[in-house]
This record gives sequence, structure tokens and C-alpha cells, in this order.
Amino acid sequence: MYTVDLLTPYGLLAAFGAALAGALAGLWVWRAWGREGLFRSPAAWLLAGAPLALFVFAVATLAVDVPYWDDYDALLGYLSRPARLAHLFDLHNEHRIVTVRAVAEALLRVCGRFDFRAMIAVGNLLFLAYVALLVRRLFFVRGGLPLPWLVPALWALLSILMYENMLWALTAVQSNAVLLFAWLALWGLERAGRGGWGWFAFSLANAWLCTYTSGSGLFVWFCLAGMALKRWRLDGARLCPAQAAVLAAAGAVTVAGYLRGFAGGGGAGAALAHPGRVLAYAALFCGGAFHAAPLALPAGACVLGFAAWQVLRLPRVRENAVFFFFGFLLCAGCAAALFRSGEAAGQALSFRYRVVAVSILLCCGALAYRQAPAWLLRYARPACALVTAACVWMNLAAYLLAYPQLAARRDRLVEGVRAWPERCGGLVYPDTSLAGEALRRSVEAGVYRPPR
Repeated sequence: MYTVDLLTPYGLLAAFGAALAGALAGLWVWRAWGREGLFRSPAAWLLAGAPLALFVFAVATLAVDVPYWDDYDALLGYLSRPARLAHLFDLHNEHRIVTVRAVAEALLRVCGRFDFRAMIAVGNLLFLAYVALLVRRLFFVRGGLPLPWLVPALWALLSILMYENMLWALTAVQSNAVLLFAWLALWGLERAGRGGWGWFAFSLANAWLCTYTSGSGLFVWFCLAGMALKRWRLDGARLCPAQAAVLAAAGAVTVAGYLRGFAGGGGAGAALAHPGRVLAYAALFCGGAFHAAPLALPAGACVLGFAAWQVLRLPRVRENAVFFFFGFLLCAGCAAALFRSGEAAGQALSFRYRVVAVSILLCCGALAYRQAPAWLLRYARPACALVTAACVWMNLAAYLLAYPQLAARRDRLVEGVRAWPERCGGLVYPDTSLAGEALRRSVEAGVYRPPR
């Protein structure tokens, strides 16, 4: 976490400068609303390109070749094992991180030794691919959101507030890859209705990768089944018995293989004894884009209410991939609420979940826009201007105020590893002696070379 101190000359100047930039961005969106050829304007490219440039700068300067938290056992511990490919499918907590380990294997073979910076770069490239595909679907298809909404969407997604994915190699790949594969699986099945078996196989392959990236990936199979059932029963699409059978069999085999030897889930029963706490955690998770609990809780409650309303209006929903991806994201949030609601409520607002929370809001916006009455759409222009001003202000202020603290945190991570093996106290892991042992084994195995 980082702290914000506005009662300093730099803090006041940064907040004022970000607020001024946000106001100018909101004014530009107000004036550009409804204009043809929006992205022929240099101002439009500046507003859309600035968050990308800032995001790439943050990743390039904050990523360092040192382990952080689960990197010690999930990556260094795995890479130091003899005959490690036999452990490729082993559980890590409640996850089977096959994709993460495969990326680590590839980097080790290409680079000759494992480099955490390369792993973080791969994870954030996966994130940029996810953003590009999601933005293309939400804004650049017939009936998509008006293009001015693209500006706040990019500022919200490409934010330094996802800083844990810039420092933590494991979560950089896992958190971003599961979203990318889930979206590709649902999009592929939507296309399969027009393209036959090629798109269908593409969908199943991505669903498998999604499952074996993170535990939340299990939900993609239920979303695929729901989409296929909706298209058959409500949309009037022809059901292909062979594809339905293959989807059911692939889902059953994949989920059964994942759950084999799985001993987790014991906390779910205890959580259900406190349903109010679970619902509050789920609402905080869904509204996590607002960061502060007093804002996130009502926003998340509105999201859950909107989801219930969409289920009641399911026959009228036409954006199948967006709707079921929205459902996938909500399932991930509800699973986190079920298994983690016993922890501090602030965990639901963790910055590494921010991309999920922002994606939930974008899916809500896309679904609502297609179904909104005409009288409500009259307020889209001022709403877009205000949201743009808020997103630019909040995220630009975060870069100005948080980056120096995150750079200092990066330097402490490096110094902690440099002090090893004489001192292990600077290693960021619950048990620093175990972290030191993981470092020792990886160095002896020749898979990692700590900075000196």
C-alpha cells in the first residue's frame, strides 16, 4: 500500500495539477460528444495514448529481478526442483498454475536463467492484449459504447493502481492471463455459431488454459454452458448435438482433473454461517474500482442488483460474450467472498483485484447502454464528461503521488535480496528463513542469480 499526504507543497501541487488535467479532459469530451471522426484529433490521441505511455513507463521502471511473496515458493521453489516437469500440475494453494509455470519454463530456457523482470513484462503484455480485445468489443462494434467513453475506460484500466502486477511476477501472469483466456473462450464460443468447429476448438483450448491458470478459471465452463444453453433456448440458434456433447465432456474432464487431490474449500462452510459478511465482501469486491469502502460498498451493491436485473431480462440480452464474461467476473468475486470473507474487509479492495473491478463496471456499462431508455441516454454526455474528469484526476494523481513511494519500495526489495545470505530480514515473505532457503536452492541449481 501507499499513503497520500496532500498537506505538503508537492502533494498539493500534484493534486491540483491532476485536477486541472481532469477538468480539461472532461471539457474536451463534452465538446467532442457526437463529433464524427473523433480520433482524427491530436487531442483524442493524446488522451487515449497518455495512460498507455504512463503504464508502460511504470512497468519498465518498477519491475525488478527479485522475488516477492509467493514468487519464492511458486516460482523459485518449483524451478529448483529436480524433474520439475513432473510437478507442473501440482496445486499451489487453491490454484493449479500450469500456465504460470509454463511461462517460467520458457523464460528459463530462452534466457538461460530465470529473470523476474521478463516474467513481469510477459504478464503485463498479456494484460495489454486483454485490454485491447475488451476495448475492441465494447467500443468498436455496431451498437457499442460511444467512443468518448473510451477515454475514461483507458485511464481506469491502464493505471499505476495495479502496481502489484508491476512488482509481483506470479500475479502479473496469473491475474492477467486468467482474464484474457476467459474472454477468448467466451468470444470464441460466440463466434463458433458462425464459424463452426475451428472457433469451437479455440474456445475450449482457452477455457482449459483459463482453468489451469487460476482457481477462478473453473467458472468459465459454467459460463460457456450457460451461453450455449441461452443461444439454443432463447436466441433460436440451432443446437449442434456433437458440440454440446464435446463441451460437456471437456468441461467435466477438465474440472474433475483440476479437483483431483484438492483439499481446499473448508472455509466455505464457516463463511456461510455469516451470509451478511459474505455479501458485504462481494459488494466491496465488485465496487473495488472506487477504492474507499464508503464508495465501494454501495457501488458494489448496485452492481449485484444490476446483475440480478439482467438475469430477469435474459431473453433481451444480445451481447452474449459480454454478459457471460460479466457473469464470470462476478463468480470470481463471489468465490473470493466465500473463501476470504473471514479476512479483513480491506482485502476485497486489494489493488491486484482492481482490473476485475474495473472490468465489471465496463461490462455493466456496455450491457446497460444497449438496454437504456431514450430519456436516460440524454444524460450520457454530462455523465461521460464527469467520469472522464474523475478518472483522469484520480489516476494521474496516483502516478504523481504513488510513484515515488513505489520506487522506494522497489529499492527496498532489491536491497533485501542483496543483503542475503548474511541477512534474510529484508526478504518479503511470511517466513524469511524459508525464503532464504528457496533463494539458496535456486542459486545452487543455477536457475536464478540475485542482484549484487
